[in-house]
Amino acid sequence: MPSFKFPAKERLKSKKHIALLFKSGQTLAAFPVLGIYQMQDKNDPIFDELTPLKVAFTVPKKHFKKAVTRNLIKRRMKEAWRLHKNDYVNFLAENNFSNQIIIIYLGKETLPYKKIEEGIKKLLRKLKK
Repeated sequence: MPSFKFPAKERLKSKKHIALLFKSGQTLAAFPVLGIYQMQDKNDPIFDELTPLKVAFTVPKKHFKKAVTRNLIKRRMKEAWRLHKNDYVNFLAENNFSNQIIIIYLGKETLPYKKIEEGIKKLLRKLKK
């Protein structure tokens, strides 16, 4: 049975890794989200066998001034990610890859959960390719 958890070890928290992602990561857009990611194979020094996938979520303060709104959008993105990440985690495990992703919300207004979920699903499909 697949695990639908989103434990702390799967969260990208390292400032060093986040800065490296922004500097040299690749981007994929799937409205209303943008993914900045970096794939590592087994031979990379950053490769982590225990957690093949680390994710961070962000919402720009420029478009959403109130923290309550930013947190609402982040909760919706995290929930969609938590429910749909299993296929991608299995894909990474089969191919001996590790991945770090920052998911940025691109919308200018608060969208309903269904729209955010569609964007996350589309992003995951693009990441598999």
